[in-house]
Amino acid sequence: MKHVLLSAVAALALGVGPALAQAPLDPLGGLGAPGAAIPAPGADAAAEVTPDVVIAAANGIDAEITELGALSAGATVRVVPLDSLVSGAAGADVTAALTASEAKRDALRAALQGNAQIMTELQAQSVSLDNVVAVDVGANGEVLIFTQA
Repeated sequence: MKHVLLSAVAALALGVGPALAQAPLDPLGGLGAPGAAIPAPGADAAAEVTPDVVIAAANGIDAEITELGALSAGATVRVVPLDSLVSGAAGADVTAALTASEAKRDALRAALQGNAQIMTELQAQSVSLDNVVAVDVGANGEVLIFTQA
């Protein structure tokens, strides 16, 4: 609390206070709107998880399984709930891709189960393997795990 107070005093002393006061507070970081893109982690902070990323992941499950097998230890793993992307403007396209890939989910889940790091991350976030519907392994080794309840 002491650091927050000191930071606020320093900001006011530098004249930054009015600019901060005008900025709207968004507790969801802009992710609350249906269909909103979800920021992806990693080196490129501008990269987003869009419906197209999810559709490509759902359509390319076989390739993603291969990439999971070649994944190096220490990869960044992020769980991405699809609620906002399924209900947005491209929701029908995302849903269609997920439905078309449903037959391959058991193989995808088996590949995930064979990766201790991914299973640890899923357990840490209380995510059931049954809720995983697609995965995207990025060129940098970053893994986005798409879930639906």
